[in-house]
Amino acid sequence: MDKLIQNFSIKSLSDFFKNNANLKPQHEDLAYIIEDKDFPDFSELTRIGNVEFKNSDELIVFSCKYNGILSERSSKKKQFEIAKLVLKEDFKDGAIFVFYDDAGKFRFSFIRRNWDGKADKKYSSWKRFTYFVSPEDTNKTFKQRIGNCTFKDLDSIQDAFSVEKLTKEFYNDLFKWYQWTLESEVGITFPNNTATSDDDRVKLEEQMIRLITRLLFVWFIKQKHLVPDDLFKKDKLSEILKDFTPESFSNGNYYNAILQNLFFATLNKAVTEREFAKLVDKRDIKTRYRYSEMFTISEEEVLNLFRPIPFLNGGLFECLDKEESTDGVKYHLDGFSRSDKKSPNGNLKHRAFIPNVVFFGDDKNEGLIPLLERYNFTVEENVPNEVQVALDPELLGNVFENLLGAFNPETQESARKQSVSFYTPKEIFAYMSDESLIAYLNNASPDLEEELIRQIFEQENLPESLADDHDLCEKIANTLRAVKILDPACGSGAFPMGILNRMVEVLEKLDAKNKASHHDLKLHLIEECIYGVDIQTIAAQISKLRFFISLIVEQDAMDLSKPEENYGVLTLPNLETKFVAANTLIGMKKKKEGDFVNSLFTDPLIDETKHQLMEVRKEHFYAKSAYKKKELRDKDAQLRAQLSKLLQDNNEFAPEDAIQFSQWNPYDQNASSPFFDPEWMFGLEEGFDVVVGNPPYISTKGVSAEFKKLLENQYGFADDTYNHFFFKGNNLLKKGGILSYITPKTFWTTQTKRNLRDLVLSQTVKYIFDTANPFEAAMVDTCITSFSKLSPKENIIKFLDGSKDLKAPDIYSIYQSIYIETQNSVIFKPTEYNLKIYDLYGKKVKDLYEKWWDKILTSKNISKNERELQVYRESLKPGDLTLLGLITEGGVGLQTGNNGKYIAVRKSTKWAKNIIDSRPKKLAEAIRIKKIKIDALEKFANINEYLNSLSEFAIAELFDNLKEKYGRDIFGQGYIYRLVEEDEIADVEQLTEDEKLNGIDKNKKFYVPYDKGDKDGNRWYLETPFAIAWSKENVGFLKTDPKARYQGYMYYFKEGFCWTNILNPQARLLKAKLKHKSVNDVGSMSLSSIVNEVPNYFIVTLLNSELLFDYYREFINVTVNIQINDIRQLPIIIPNKNELLKCKILFDHLVQLKKNASKTGEIIESEINESEIKINDIIEKLYQF
Repeated sequence: MDKLIQNFSIKSLSDFFKNNANLKPQHEDLAYIIEDKDFPDFSELTRIGNVEFKNSDELIVFSCKYNGILSERSSKKKQFEIAKLVLKEDFKDGAIFVFYDDAGKFRFSFIRRNWDGKADKKYSSWKRFTYFVSPEDTNKTFKQRIGNCTFKDLDSIQDAFSVEKLTKEFYNDLFKWYQWTLESEVGITFPNNTATSDDDRVKLEEQMIRLITRLLFVWFIKQKHLVPDDLFKKDKLSEILKDFTPESFSNGNYYNAILQNLFFATLNKAVTEREFAKLVDKRDIKTRYRYSEMFTISEEEVLNLFRPIPFLNGGLFECLDKEESTDGVKYHLDGFSRSDKKSPNGNLKHRAFIPNVVFFGDDKNEGLIPLLERYNFTVEENVPNEVQVALDPELLGNVFENLLGAFNPETQESARKQSVSFYTPKEIFAYMSDESLIAYLNNASPDLEEELIRQIFEQENLPESLADDHDLCEKIANTLRAVKILDPACGSGAFPMGILNRMVEVLEKLDAKNKASHHDLKLHLIEECIYGVDIQTIAAQISKLRFFISLIVEQDAMDLSKPEENYGVLTLPNLETKFVAANTLIGMKKKKEGDFVNSLFTDPLIDETKHQLMEVRKEHFYAKSAYKKKELRDKDAQLRAQLSKLLQDNNEFAPEDAIQFSQWNPYDQNASSPFFDPEWMFGLEEGFDVVVGNPPYISTKGVSAEFKKLLENQYGFADDTYNHFFFKGNNLLKKGGILSYITPKTFWTTQTKRNLRDLVLSQTVKYIFDTANPFEAAMVDTCITSFSKLSPKENIIKFLDGSKDLKAPDIYSIYQSIYIETQNSVIFKPTEYNLKIYDLYGKKVKDLYEKWWDKILTSKNISKNERELQVYRESLKPGDLTLLGLITEGGVGLQTGNNGKYIAVRKSTKWAKNIIDSRPKKLAEAIRIKKIKIDALEKFANINEYLNSLSEFAIAELFDNLKEKYGRDIFGQGYIYRLVEEDEIADVEQLTEDEKLNGIDKNKKFYVPYDKGDKDGNRWYLETPFAIAWSKENVGFLKTDPKARYQGYMYYFKEGFCWTNILNPQARLLKAKLKHKSVNDVGSMSLSSIVNEVPNYFIVTLLNSELLFDYYREFINVTVNIQINDIRQLPIIIPNKNELLKCKILFDHLVQLKKNASKTGEIIESEINESEIKINDIIEKLYQF
């Protein structure tokens, strides 16, 4: 491996594959393939040999010389074109291509066909994975991955090129470092409020995340040689810094003298204007150098040290030390100060302190600089078909998402337990981006055929009909350049960045005359087309940062002879009004709704002032000097204040809302707006052409009561946030605009999301893509939904099922009207099987649902309509279709609020052993944590012996007393520790109605069977192992205890049927069984038949059939939680006597099998399966399926 890297040659390459992959040498000159084509910089194209695998796959190895200086970016596209030309000649599924230069640098690429499950073999289906190797670099990942690759098949080779593994490895290393820096012993402080030292470590997590992102940005641009390596080398630093000790915990001169000066006085200041702070005894501007006393060299030499670094602009390195007098706000987040005054506790009052050891490490902890040096970085973002095995700028997003999880107090614990979680996969947002842009062009260019537009995106080259039609290409390009795209929850900018790269690729293809540079294309798209919002300020910053890097990628080599021209480096724009921190879901409501069509502002003076404000922000986009920025920001503040007053005077908004408008300061990087308004913030009156994203999936349990109230005021309801993002996204679209979201697919069927289904189905749905669960750490099934803001008419929806293979989904089509016409307007997978169910029962069940559902929705409604319901039930005859809820009664069960107090396990069941085994462990843990002293325990060798000496009554009393003294959850929430004998359980048949309702005297047997649900999912039969202490005292307490929910009591002690309330996502059955005469728990919702012709056993038989399960999963509830009102929607066909008899015989047989198994412990699966197959046959015939 070292020989290959240090002394690259065709021989060393061939030897490497012979030794590691059993290469069969087969040297062949392939120069003829590229001779007559546009590849003047390439020569010596050679086939080196091939590797045959046991699975009949084959790998071919090629090499080609690049007659120039090879770099990460040089001629990448041409190299890919050569590779595909070669593979066209010598067709195989995979190949290694090595492009090299005279200096020994080489690009080591694995190219593999991306099978999409179809016969189409376009070149665009190839995917390239690449290592860029230079003998001057460490090449750690290349050595480790390729050196240890088994080369046993194509999958093992692709695994060696996995950038995901590399990113995880880096993140885990970085997270370990991050956790260490937060320890108080490390001693990091930031001033925040300079009047006190109490907040010097407040939000330290956020401060360190900000430092990480800044330094990572520098590390990325270092790949473009914009920042010299000397600033990170210990030997050089020892020469220029006084008393520089890399492993010091007490000296922080590296952060102050080097990094702060780099961030705030170099990258944020024009080259020719750089200077040291001059003002004496007062604050100087924050773009001047500080800390000359920390250097061994003169101020002029310090300036020379930083002079070769260009000015970048963009606001990323704007110092966040603000003063009321100059900035309108006051905080000192960065602590870039000459003052060395200290607080009484020894902390610096005005200056940040980060010890050198944080950056360079010691013998126990790795510093950040050596950590970064161990990895390869690339400034280009990977795309689905082009992956460089190095850390790309997307890493910033991954780091942000994960570290912020650790920073967020609500998720801190779970974040520390998870090594890493990555968000929307590239393939998903690539698909969403393409489809959104194609739909936009279709709407904006109705004269163009959709197939032509699609070819522009899907084919590598322009379609023949466009190749010579430059005018049409330009027309399409101009239309694309006019698009307005919003990600309303942009996070770290994955969607906006993916769309930017895709648009550049398409526009470059359309620009046959090569008029526009990549940089100019990107700058236009950033300024005019792409917008992002996120509620978190640091998210908006990361998004900006990734866009900055995307511009720096296009930068040519610096010309150090031209400092007045910034060495030829183009400065970055200011993106404060392109990516804003705001609460997307909350908008401002006009007082005079209906008076305006589009614009917020109708008064001519208001409109004129708004226009001036937008012009100021447009000018600020390109502003470079701190002076010019301040001038424009002051003008912005004045115009905001004027607008606010005009809005109040015109009575268009409530005064407090108008004030909020003026208080939103887009240039305050530390503030997030409590509202979002695209016209006020972006100057867009007509809305967006595309709204795309991955909105947060926060349930109503995860938001504050105050925010719920805001949502109710805005939308008329409060639900999971993604529901609101659909309504907000639709509101933000212009007519005909495209919305594309990836969200949980729970809204397909869930009753509480009916409003969302109604919204989606009222628009023209383009496609629905079942993506199953594409996220690594989020346990949620998702889908992509895309619609156009137009009435649907006779629309056909494209439905993609990626549940088996995300990259090769099954594709269906369905009329949108079918979804609208289903029961509860549910969305289902339109397979032939499901459409057959719909054809048989769709309209019938919908009619039943619409006629009866409201009448049986609640017990109050049932009582109100009792007479009508009774007449209907009496009219039912064999063959009739009804809803389960119309022929049953029942409800949710009891929630004790303290199972340990009331519930016991029957000693005769297998669950009793678990209790006996767990009690000593639970008691020992409680003693350890609460420092409990039990005198009687001292007489015994251990806790087991002590508990064995006690009666069950004494054990229960012991645990009860400890819970009373130390809290109900001392042994774990809901822990059950009581055991009861069979002779302690009352005979339910002998209970009076009063005893059932109000409890049993304690001088009698007062334990009764308690059905607590069945986590194991037993079908047909299970004798409940639980009992509840149903004494008068307990029942009385349960009725009044605010922690308990005494509900459904009118159905206690009734026979019926119940089901497992949590459904495994991979489950194939509902798992129902008979419920005995017992009290049922909230986890064991149950119903009882009230129609003699449909007995409970028959309903259990139906529920355990495959057909009813399929109906349930597709047409009622696609989620894992089975609610009682879901089951009540099932369609039931009234059986005849013969059908009942057949079901009864099979049901009794299955119950007996289960009873036998509970006694012997042996389950005869074959007999059970045989009977269930017969039942499925009976049910399918009954339903004419």
